[in-house]
Amino acid sequence: MDGGFNYKIEKHSFFVSYQVQRGDNGSTKVGDIQGYSNIDEDNFSQLNEAFYQYQGQGWFSRVGKTDANSEFAVADNALGFINSSMGVSPTLVGLPTYPHPALSAIVGLDVNAKSKLVSGIFAAQDSDNFAQQFYITELRYQFNQQGKIKLGLWHDTNQRSLLSDKNNVKDGSSGYYLVLQQNLKSLNWLNSTSTHLYSQFAYADQKTSEIEWHFGAGIELANPFEQQNHNLGLGLSYVKLSPLLAPKPAVKQQ
Repeated sequence: MDGGFNYKIEKHSFFVSYQVQRGDNGSTKVGDIQGYSNIDEDNFSQLNEAFYQYQGQGWFSRVGKTDANSEFAVADNALGFINSSMGVSPTLVGLPTYPHPALSAIVGLDVNAKSKLVSGIFAAQDSDNFAQQFYITELRYQFNQQGKIKLGLWHDTNQRSLLSDKNNVKDGSSGYYLVLQQNLKSLNWLNSTSTHLYSQFAYADQKTSEIEWHFGAGIELANPFEQQNHNLGLGLSYVKLSPLLAPKPAVKQQ
């Protein structure tokens, strides 16, 4: 359960939200590597986001506690799916997102009429400690009225254990991702009003990330069978594990 408050006056806006989760995290019980749900988690109650944003002419800045996935690596046409990998690629190790948003500073700039560059720095030691940092930048290009491509690069300064030798660590980890989405109002399968497509491609360092490559794709039909406020979707998410990852024993059924 969550709720929030947004206040805006001219170029200034303030946002605060709070979350409460009750129940166990199913992923820890089934042992899935991608995460079958992007809202499941162990019990917690927390201030989720609290930030101030200034909207300038062709640019914006934001400071405060933020869920990084609300701004970065978002496949807008996949928001109707609940699988974790469709919300954000599992290669983005350390991304400060649900259920661990973090203090941050974000700046976005309109490069031209079709392109925008957004960059952010997040506390990565923990949610409010910048002793370690998570850096991310994303270039967005609107290639047609209903189509967009996003290219992102990220770097986490935290030390991570090498998969090949848990006794040794690597200073920092990095990766990149690509998100492509297209809306087709003229494609009306199953008497829908429009068709929404997306694809994801992402990479992380195989030395420290259990998942080296990720590919995702999906389709969503808006108002199928002439049913307003209904959506019908089908998605696929595939990962390639790091060749350095040691096999894990199978989960035993109780």
